[in-house]
Amino acid sequence: MRTITSFTKGIFGFPEGEGERFPDYPFHYNLHPLQNFKKWMGYKSKISFRNLLNGRTKLEKGFSIQKASPEEAGVKESGDINKYAK
Repeated sequence: MRTITSFTKGIFGFPEGEGERFPDYPFHYNLHPLQNFKKWMGYKSKISFRNLLNGRTKLEKGFSIQKASPEEAGVKESGDINKYAK
């Protein structure tokens, strides 16, 4: 599960309710099946949260699941990702 806090209210939606889901602190919860998440983490490209959510399936407000591979989501490999490391 990936929790996104930046820009979620206007772009991705966020859940409202009790417990961890406070409306004043918006979150978007994105689920990834483990094998698919491994593909994303092994992909040779800089992955932003926007890339990570391309092709997701919305479940309800504030929740989605990513079943698409990086290729299916339109992310292109950039080769050497070490240039992004700091």
